[in-house]
Amino acid sequence: MKYRISDISRVLAGCAFTTLLAVMNAGCSDNVQPDLLVGNASEIRFSVSPLDTLDTSDLRNITISSAQLMTTFKVSSNTYWTAEVTDCSGGWCYIDYSQNIDDIPNSDSNVGKGSGIFIVRTAPNRNKESNRECKITVYAIERDGAHLPGHSVEIHLIQECQSLEINYNEDEIVSASGTTDSTEPEVTVTANQEWRVRSSEPWVTVVPGSGMNGNIFIPSGTLTETAEFRLKVDNNPNISVRTCEIILESPNNAFIPTRLTVVQEGSPEASFSVTPVSVPQFSPAGGEFIFMVYSSHKDWTAAAITSGDWININPSAGQASTEPVPVTVTVDSNSERQWREAGIIFSLVEDTEEIIIPLTQAFWPVVSDVRIVSGWTSKQAQICAVCQYPDSFFTLVSCGAVCWPITDESKEKTYSGNFESNTLTVDMYNLEPNTDYIAKAYIEYKENTSDNDGSDSVTVYSTEVHFRTPDRNDEGVVIPKNNNLSALN
Repeated sequence: MKYRISDISRVLAGCAFTTLLAVMNAGCSDNVQPDLLVGNASEIRFSVSPLDTLDTSDLRNITISSAQLMTTFKVSSNTYWTAEVTDCSGGWCYIDYSQNIDDIPNSDSNVGKGSGIFIVRTAPNRNKESNRECKITVYAIERDGAHLPGHSVEIHLIQECQSLEINYNEDEIVSASGTTDSTEPEVTVTANQEWRVRSSEPWVTVVPGSGMNGNIFIPSGTLTETAEFRLKVDNNPNISVRTCEIILESPNNAFIPTRLTVVQEGSPEASFSVTPVSVPQFSPAGGEFIFMVYSSHKDWTAAAITSGDWININPSAGQASTEPVPVTVTVDSNSERQWREAGIIFSLVEDTEEIIIPLTQAFWPVVSDVRIVSGWTSKQAQICAVCQYPDSFFTLVSCGAVCWPITDESKEKTYSGNFESNTLTVDMYNLEPNTDYIAKAYIEYKENTSDNDGSDSVTVYSTEVHFRTPDRNDEGVVIPKNNNLSALN
C-alpha cells in the first residue's frame, strides 16, 4: 500500500494532538470532578464523617452537649446522595442544609452531588434526667432518587441531658460582718454546657476563679468540666436578715437558670425596739398612748394601718439616735356602733425590719331592745342596752334611761336602771297609752383611776329608739290615758 506524504503528515499531526491532550489532562487531573456513576454500584465511592475528623468508626455514637445547636458532617462520594432523619422522637433534630444541585428533577435541600456537607440542627436539651437520641441515615442514590443498595451510612446522634451542678449548700448564712479575702465562700460548678453567673444584689460580688473567662464558663468539649468562683459579701449594716440570689444561666437560653441563695444575718451592732409591745384596749371616748422608739443605726417611720382617719401619730418619723424617742398615738372617740381595729407600724428606712403593734377600741352602749311589759296594766315598758367591756376602762357610776313623747319633749322623764353583765335594763312606767315615744339609755362612767368618787364622770347615750305604746291590754280592754300624769309619778 502506498501512502502519500500528505496523508502521513495528517496522521502524524493527529497523533501529536492526541498526545498533547493526554499530557494536558494528566497535568490537571486533580481539578476534574470524577464522573458520576449511575447504575454501576460496583464502582461507587461513598463515605460519611464528622466535619472536624476523618474518623468514621464512631458514627453510631456521636455525643453532643445539651446546649449544642448544630453538628456538621461531610460526605465523600462520586454519586448522588441524600441525608434523612429516620428516627427522632419529639422532633428536636432535623437536616438544615446540604449541597444543592440543579440537574436532579424534584430535588430538595437534602440531596447532594459528589462530595459535600450537610448540617444537623438540634434544639437544646432541657431534660435533667436522661440523654436523648436520634438516627440519621445518609443514602447513595440514583439520579431519579432511588436508593443504591448496600450504600448507606447510619449516624446515631446522642445529646446529653442538662448537666449543671453547684457543689455548695443550698442556703449559706454569712456573718453580719461580711467576709474577708481569705474566707470568701468558694463555689464549684460542674457542667457540660456554657454558663455565666451573676448576683441579684450589689452587696454580693462574683469573683471568677479557675476555668472562668470573666463571669462566663465555656467548656472546651462536650464532656463535663469543672469551674470555680468565689463570693465577696459586703458588711450588713441592717438589723434584718437579707438574701441574694447567685444565678447561673445559659447565654443562649439552653437551660433553665439555676440559683444559689445567700442568706446574711443582720448586724449584731444595730438595734431597733418599740416599748411597750402592746397597748390596752382604747375606750369609746378615745385617748392617748405613748410609745418609746429606739433605733441606733437607721432612721424610722411610724404609721397607722386602718381603714379610717381616727388615729394620729406624732412624730411620724425620726432619725437614728442613741436615746429613745417618745411617740404619741391619739385615738378619736368612736362614733361607730362597732369595734374598731388598727395597727401601728414602726419601720426602718432602707431596711425590711418593722414592728407592728395592734390596737382596738370599744364602742358606746347600743339599745338592743324595747319591750312592752306583759299585760300593759302598769303602763310600763322596758328598754335594754348593751355596752362592750366597760370595766376595762371605766368605773360605773349610774345608769338609766330618758323617755318622752315625740309630741311633747317637756314631759321627759328619767328612769333608773340596773347594769349587769354589760347589759342595762330600765323599767319605764306611767307611760301614756297609744303614744309615740323617744327613749335613750345612758350610762355614766368614771375613768378607772385611784379616785373613784364619781367626779368628772362621762355620760354616754345610745342611739335614739322610737316606739309606740299600745292602746289596749292583753284582754283587749282600752287603756285610759293619764289625766293627771304628775299624780301618777
